[in-house]
Amino acid sequence: MTMARSDWWVTPTIKNSDLSTPSTLDQKIDVFQSQVLDWQLNIAKKLRKCIEHSGFAALSIVVSHFETMGKAKQGKHKDVRDKGGELFTAGVRDMLDGEQPSADAKRIAKKFFTEVRCGLYHIGMTKPGVLISSEYEKAIQYNEEEKTLDINPHRLVPEMIDHFKEFIATLRDPSNEDDRDKFAHYFS
Repeated sequence: MTMARSDWWVTPTIKNSDLSTPSTLDQKIDVFQSQVLDWQLNIAKKLRKCIEHSGFAALSIVVSHFETMGKAKQGKHKDVRDKGGELFTAGVRDMLDGEQPSADAKRIAKKFFTEVRCGLYHIGMTKPGVLISSEYEKAIQYNEEEKTLDINPHRLVPEMIDHFKEFIATLRDPSNEDDRDKFAHYFS
């Protein structure tokens, strides 16, 4: 059976034909939420239950989310290139702000970009100095003594999900005009 062009899935739960033309801001938020949760974050979370030693795979799935969040929160169009990792590191810092002092969050974000993101995207592995274990207390931490970036993907993914859900709740509140305007520009 051939699907009509107007009937393709934009998310696992929303077909293109379900959306108005043009899509409303609330519809765009629904699409964004489902694409990120259902095609990325929730899949990465489910890996732990299904596959032993799946932390690296989970990290590979979710690492692009930081740039997405940096762009969406700053109102950069999704097609804008992230020169130098500024938007990516902004996404990491935004998630870490409540946990890490600002200087630590900035250092961790930069190392996460150069050692994790660039490693995964350019050589298919993290660069030396990145350690991945479900034993680490924090999702992401810099070990000053060992000079390593320590990542616990099994803590990181749930924290990313919580952080993303908070962002979606912010977008759904009509009183948050600035955030909604930035998102509308990002998702245009």
